[in-house]
Amino acid sequence: MLYGDIMKEKIFEYINEYQKIIKVILICIILGILTGNIIFGLLNDGLKNEFVSGFKNTLELVKNSGFQDVNMIKNGIISNAILIFIIYFCSITLLAPVLIGSIAFFKSCAIGLYFPIIFSIFGFSKGILVTLLLLILPNLIYLPSFIFLNVNAIHFHYELFENDDRARIMIVLKEIVKIGIAFSFVILSVVLEQILTNIVLNIYLNLG
Repeated sequence: MLYGDIMKEKIFEYINEYQKIIKVILICIILGILTGNIIFGLLNDGLKNEFVSGFKNTLELVKNSGFQDVNMIKNGIISNAILIFIIYFCSITLLAPVLIGSIAFFKSCAIGLYFPIIFSIFGFSKGILVTLLLLILPNLIYLPSFIFLNVNAIHFHYELFENDDRARIMIVLKEIVKIGIAFSFVILSVVLEQILTNIVLNIYLNLG
């Protein structure tokens, strides 16, 4: 059996084993993205302009510094490391499923807010391209890793509370390996985002 076939089989096994938790996390993410869009639509013009100006200021900072002052890779790695720490800290609490689902929801709200902001700055046609570059392509790598982490954290919670101290040591060690695998893909998505931001910056500079 080829390596690709083995990986595909493992992925399907994982999905079948944790399909209930995956569905819950997916629902939280979808609702979060929709909520982010709705929130932006309900804001008054002043607040909308603040969000748009904030995004423009980030682009201007990147343009003026040439990424020297805005190290997206470093900042992205640090912020995601903190997020993973929070997720797994929540996993050792009694309300872990609710808290982890809430994190997925609010993280997705932030993604949802970016859609209307991008279209406000770049217009319709260029907005589609920028959305593809900044949101869709990086998240093809990031979101599966994020879902994987959230699902594992919830499962980790139940394993900790259902096993004795001796078994917990092995459970923790296995979880560290899983976190390392997922985090490597998170880093890959951050690197891809910075590469694509260069293209987005050129689009922004050429806006009429």
